[in-house]
Amino acid sequence: MATGLIARMWNLIHKKMEKPFRKAHEERVLEIGSGNGEHLKAVSHDIESYYATDIRVDLLSSALQGREKVIVEMQDVTDLSYEDGFFDRVIITCVLVHLDNPILALNEISRVIKPGGYVSIYLPCEPGIFLRAVRRFSTHAKAKRIGVDDISYLHFLEHKNYFIAVDFFIRRTFKESKVQSRYYPFPFLTWNFNLFKLYTIRKPS
Repeated sequence: MATGLIARMWNLIHKKMEKPFRKAHEERVLEIGSGNGEHLKAVSHDIESYYATDIRVDLLSSALQGREKVIVEMQDVTDLSYEDGFFDRVIITCVLVHLDNPILALNEISRVIKPGGYVSIYLPCEPGIFLRAVRRFSTHAKAKRIGVDDISYLHFLEHKNYFIAVDFFIRRTFKESKVQSRYYPFPFLTWNFNLFKLYTIRKPS
């Protein structure tokens, strides 16, 4: 699925998430749900230690193993093993919509971020009108070509938390923080007519 137009869209998302940090220096960065290391490809600034984590070790690509400055670990975002204030930044892409308890996950993320640290979040506008329409001509069409006939069933089964709720949980969890966010591709329209929203959150010092 991660080829062609869909791959180009994801590359664009990762680059936009990293844009505010192009000139940053970070000691420790945590990525939740690293998968095959797609986001790491967009990271170009100076990081001393990049913790690439996922709920299952077999989901972490062998391409991540042995990479300089990359620490590959199995972690559950609702029960992270790190001490309070351990990270300069946490990155999380398309994970919160899948979780049974996104509130617990957000609380854990807030806990492990140091004062003055950042959280970068990608949140799909699920199940918005525009997102569903675009999927019909992109992921749905590709799924049929590779023999998956009921991709809508998988989407609704896996994406169990909808945008309005998760957006509320994010803002409630980080109500004392500086939250910058933007809809894509139409920042002047509501969530129902966009594909996703990106958040850059700075925890108070």
